[in-house]
Amino acid sequence: MGLYTSPHLIRFNERITIYEQLISDDEIILFLDKYHDEIDRIRSTFFETSTVMALNYFHQKKVDIAIIEVGLGGRLDSTNVISPQITAITPISLDHQHILGNDILKIAKEKSGIIKSYNLCRC
Repeated sequence: MGLYTSPHLIRFNERITIYEQLISDDEIILFLDKYHDEIDRIRSTFFETSTVMALNYFHQKKVDIAIIEVGLGGRLDSTNVISPQITAITPISLDHQHILGNDILKIAKEKSGIIKSYNLCRC
């Protein structure tokens, strides 16, 4: 099982784990060496680069399940490229207002952009 979270508390490696084993410094360096030019060319943000690194690492290691924590969440989040089997939205607060909007309704609308039509629960 892979786990991608943010932020990290002490070391970047905490963000990307498989069965509680941190991604190694060597794996991080290997990824950055391989994709450095592309990262620069498209001006990838820190979170976008970290997200792709995690997804690439999980793919290489053939994890059966990956839990992916979003950054700002919703429609504009770089994690929104995946097709999840389950999507959960935690309580919404006034965060990332400069991007998502300045009130709860605008923020909730943006964050709901993570929901895909094929994973709606009819509970």
